[in-house]
Amino acid sequence: MSTHSGNAPDKHIIIGSIKSFKSVLRPESKVYYVADSSFYTAGNIENMGRSFWISRVPSTITEAKELLAANMKLKTLKSDERYSFFQTFVEYGGVKQNWVLLRSSNMKGKKEATLKKNLEKEMEKARKSLKKLKSEFITEKEGEIESEILNMEDVNWNILSLMGEKCENIYL
Repeated sequence: MSTHSGNAPDKHIIIGSIKSFKSVLRPESKVYYVADSSFYTAGNIENMGRSFWISRVPSTITEAKELLAANMKLKTLKSDERYSFFQTFVEYGGVKQNWVLLRSSNMKGKKEATLKKNLEKEMEKARKSLKKLKSEFITEKEGEIESEILNMEDVNWNILSLMGEKCENIYL
């Protein structure tokens, strides 16, 4: 085993580390390798051979997108009712796999609260933008009205000056 640069892509490093680890184990050892979703590529899965592994499936994979979008009946976990799951078998990277979709009611509540908070922030931004637009529009309209009033005063003054001295006591 060795250390790797933090800049090296995990999807390549993980499979190398697993192979290195496998080389020092006895062949009859039943070992489960656990890796994050960066491990989960068709190439890495093919390279694992008959090994046992556990990984989170990235939601960017078509099969995962379809599963997440499907309206499936989740079963409540007997040992902890806060969790529910759906189990299915999928073939990916040439390997038949057991996928388990796990949902947490606590996490669902947290995600809904976060979504609500973010939505409120966006609504506040929209309100401020609308208020600014209204202010700019009103300021623009006020300017137009003021300009029209000044023009009318000029017109009135011109009328009075044309009428001459006869209109000295007239005020508009």
